[in-house]
This record gives sequence, C-alpha cells and structure tokens, in this order.
Amino acid sequence: PCGETRELKLGWLSTSMKRLCLWGLLIPTVGSALFGQTPIIISVVDRFAGGTKLTPGGLADVLGTNLSNCEWQTPCSSAPTVTVGGKRAFFLSGSASDLLIEIPVDAPLGATPLQVGNSAPFNLTLSQYAPALSANPAGSQTVAAAHADGQPVTDASPMLPGETLMLTAGGLGPTDPVVPTGSFFGAVKTTTLPIVTVAAEKCITGVHFSGLVAPGSYQINFDCSNAGAGDQPISVTIGGASSNALTLPVGPTAIIGISNSASGAAGIESGSWASIYGIALSATTRPWGPSDISGNNLPTTLDKVSVLINGKKAAISYVSPKQLNVQAPSDTATGPVLVQVQSPSGVANGTATLQSYSPAFFTSQGKYAAALHNTDGVYVAPAGYFGSAATSRPAQPGESLQIYGTGFGPTTPTVPAGQLVISPAPLLDLTQLHVTVGGVPATVQFAGIVVPGEYQINVIVPQLPDGDQPILATIGGLSSQTGVSIPIEN
Repeated sequence: PCGETRELKLGWLSTSMKRLCLWGLLIPTVGSALFGQTPIIISVVDRFAGGTKLTPGGLADVLGTNLSNCEWQTPCSSAPTVTVGGKRAFFLSGSASDLLIEIPVDAPLGATPLQVGNSAPFNLTLSQYAPALSANPAGSQTVAAAHADGQPVTDASPMLPGETLMLTAGGLGPTDPVVPTGSFFGAVKTTTLPIVTVAAEKCITGVHFSGLVAPGSYQINFDCSNAGAGDQPISVTIGGASSNALTLPVGPTAIIGISNSASGAAGIESGSWASIYGIALSATTRPWGPSDISGNNLPTTLDKVSVLINGKKAAISYVSPKQLNVQAPSDTATGPVLVQVQSPSGVANGTATLQSYSPAFFTSQGKYAAALHNTDGVYVAPAGYFGSAATSRPAQPGESLQIYGTGFGPTTPTVPAGQLVISPAPLLDLTQLHVTVGGVPATVQFAGIVVPGEYQINVIVPQLPDGDQPILATIGGLSSQTGVSIPIEN
C-alpha cells in the first residue's frame, strides 16, 4: 500500500524505506543537488564490490560533489533526479558526495550516459551480467554470507561443508518475472543459474536458489561439500562474467559420533559395520564400487578418505560429508579406542567402544528386520511394502527365514575384516545365540558371516498370531535393538 514503511535489509545495508505509489511522480526534480550548485560526477561504482562493472537493475554509488541535500535521509523530499540512458533510476539514499541508486532495469546495454539533475553526462558501460560479492565486515576480505538461521559466516562461525549458506550478491541479471525499478517483491528467480566456486571447485549442483530479494540485491542459496578447511577463495560466475574473489571461512573435519551401523548403538565390534557421523568427512558422496575392490581386499581409502580404528585401517563402504560406513578392523582389544578420519578437509579424532559382541539387525525403513523367505528369497514384509521396487509378503509360522545383521561375534574359521568372504563361516558357538519372535523362542538353524561384516541367521518362525511381532537376538550377554519386527500372517 502507498506510504507503507518497509524495512530493507541487504546484509550490508539496513534502512527503513517508505513505499510510494509512483516513485517518479512523488520524488521532486528541483532538489536534484545542493541548491544553486551544479552536480559534478567523479565516478560510478558497483555498491557490492566497488568496481566499474555495472548492470541494469544493479546497485551503484554515484560519487562526486554537490549531488544531494539528503544526507542519507530515506525518503528525502529533496532527492535528486538520476537518469541512466534517459531512464529514471531509483534513489535509495545519499549525501552531497555519494548517491546510492538502483540502475533502471530497462537501461540500455553498452555505453550509456548517467546524469544527476543538470550535471554533465557521465558515461557508463552496462552489461547484462556483472556479478559482485560484498564483504562482511565492509573493507574485509570475508564474503557476506549467512547460515540458515541468518547468523553471519565468520572465522568463529565458519561454513560447515555440506551445509546450505545464503550468499549476498549483486549483478546477477534478469529475473522472471521482471521486477520494475524500485519495486519491493518477494524472492524472484534469476533467469540464469550462477556457478559458485569455492576453493577452485564448482558448486553448481549445490546452488538451490538464485533470485532478487530487494532492489538490486540478490541471494544465492548454495552448499559445497568439497571445500577444504580454512579461508577458501569464493567467487560467482554467471553468463560468462565473473565476480570479484573474496574468502569464505570453512570449518575443518570433525567427528560427532560413532555407532553400530544397524542399530545406532554406541558399541561396535571387530569386523562389524560402524557408522561415523561428523562434518566434512568427505568431499564426495558415494558407495564403493567393483573397481574399488582389489582381489579379495576391500578398499581402505575411498576418494582420499581413510579411517583408523585403534591404529588399524578400516575398510570403507560409503563416504559422504556427514557419514562414513566402515568395517571395524580385526582387533582383540575391547574398551575405548581412538578413531581417526583423514579427509581432504583435514584430520579428525573421535572415540569408539570396541566390544566382543554388538548384535544388531539390519532393517527395512527402521521397522522390519531385513529378512528373506528361505524358500524363494522374497522379502519378508507386508505385501506391497516396497511398492513396485520389490515383492514382499509376511512370514508364516513354521517356515524358515534368513535374517541379516552385524556384530554377532567370532566365527570358525575366523574371517579377517577388510576381505571378501569366500564361503560362509558359522558362529564359533551357536549355542550362545538366542532369538525370540513375539517373545517366543525361535529355533536357530544357522548363524554365521556370509559377506563382509554381515551375518545371516536362519530361524524357524514359532506359532504366533497375525500382526507385527517383535524380534530380539541375544548373545554374549548383549541384545539386539528393540523396535524391530517380523510381520506374521497365518
């Protein structure tokens, strides 16, 4: 509405502005300079980076003398008339020596004259794209960027690789729809997606949004998981034009937690699968592939990421910035041990507890035990549970199921961690393993390692009524996680 007061926040600029119906009609032209004196333009520079690369719709500082009586008042009854290529610019605020304007969005490209009131024309060169980054604080080399909560990125609060940041920028060009000069809209997307480069790595796949959020001010939401720790160079490219380069503080690799991959329990077992959670653990996200396995040996380095548990190399099956899945190396030690992750972003240390047993079932969506019908290999789950991806059906009392987990202890023969399993290796002492379904003991026909770190337990389903029945395994005085079920249908 006319006369509505709006708070304009551009990261580096915060000022209260009055929204007018027709800016051009309501801003007088007679007060275009210090009364009775001719404005003199010395230079026109981009508001964000201070350079002379300018674009229609961008913010610019007009520097000179006798430019305005406003002294940074907004709105100002004696605001000067500024034109670019004959088009009316939007006056934000200013003083006798500095005017902050938005260049008209319909100003012509190429050599274009700018005038303040009756000043002599000052020639500009406008380009469709003139990307520019601003610094925070002003005059520093740290880029103006914010975390998702709006707090600024600083050396004390750096970017964490993989997190999404909000980057303030100028000169990103046209939007769809076009936003009229001086208008306040919600976020409007740019017609072209910029490329954000951090530490020489293009993060285009991490650009989630690019748009105009205030007159002349754009916002880029992006993440870049492959940036190394420290003050990293950052720049923006769009339409073949590149911005100035500033620095982005990036946090180092850190370990937040280590747990059993199947259950999330804190204890892990030699040869079992463990998950390491943290920050900047990897520059990439992927599981291992056939080319990563050499002979019978599983990879202990994946995309320049390696893990030591109690000083021994762990096999790595999956890497991402926030999670690693590893097979704990063969070790007779128990109790707290050092876990060390070495990644492109640095080295991080954590602590895990090695146990003789760490029994846990793998699950389907955290609800049903990962299991197959022994007769035909169909998944054990309610019919249609996986949609068109896989066939499933509930278990029947009296039938045999193959149930999968990790951390069930020693086998005979011993299966070294970090190597392919040539043939199934049964548990060293099957009598120690007890499985119940629905609270009723189930007959265990076989239990042993069938693939690296993964155990198969064959059980006969006891007589139970229809419905989801809880399953629990106990060995070495420790039990598998609760909340896991087997669906039963008679």
